[in-house]
Amino acid sequence: MRTFRSFAIMAVACVLLAGTGWAGVITQTQTVVLHETDWGPTALTFAQFDILGGARTLNSVYVQILGEVEGLTRIENLGGSSGIFTSHLSANVELANPDGSSYLVDSLPTINSSDSLSAYDGITDWAGTDSATHTGTYWDTTACLHHYCYTTLHPGDTYFSSFLGTSTISLNASAAGTSGAGGGGGLNFHSETNAAAVAEVIYNYTSNGGVPEPGTMSLLGSALIGLGLIGRKHFQR
Repeated sequence: MRTFRSFAIMAVACVLLAGTGWAGVITQTQTVVLHETDWGPTALTFAQFDILGGARTLNSVYVQILGEVEGLTRIENLGGSSGIFTSHLSANVELANPDGSSYLVDSLPTINSSDSLSAYDGITDWAGTDSATHTGTYWDTTACLHHYCYTTLHPGDTYFSSFLGTSTISLNASAAGTSGAGGGGGLNFHSETNAAAVAEVIYNYTSNGGVPEPGTMSLLGSALIGLGLIGRKHFQR
């Protein structure tokens, strides 16, 4: 019984220590639904981080935007010989800085295609072996294609203070179609590009004492119950 009693006591001690300064995370997400490019700027509103009179400290702000591209590309060889032609369905999805200047983060979801096309058949109709059509949808989620789709702001960084306050902060999202094609000789290209966006703001902070989070209180309650059960069993023996 000593082992279990010691464990429960340690749990209570850890919870009480955590109550003097524990870490927390606040996550907010805003979405722009899929529609034809180009679109924006579209204001996405997030709550600022309230330090509650100094009761908690904001350590960092993580900002991310994930883009989706959907649509089709059509390519037709207009040259007199066969060749390899490439096309891509893509959009540049951006989240602007709080002051609206340039972008804070951006995403470039892209679907690449490569086709071996025969010589032009004399008819511009997006059909036959001299043409190719591709459709698809792609979320720039796992790799982000580059590291510009997210950033972490720390105290002292530009725009960090913009996320502090008791009101809201607006970040403008926009999307521009960047679909295109290439290959030897002449070609005919057509694209229909739609884009969507999911923006996320995450506050990582530390509480400077006070009442612990509900999860911490739950852990404390569990520890106290454990102590009570151990004491009861010890008494019965």
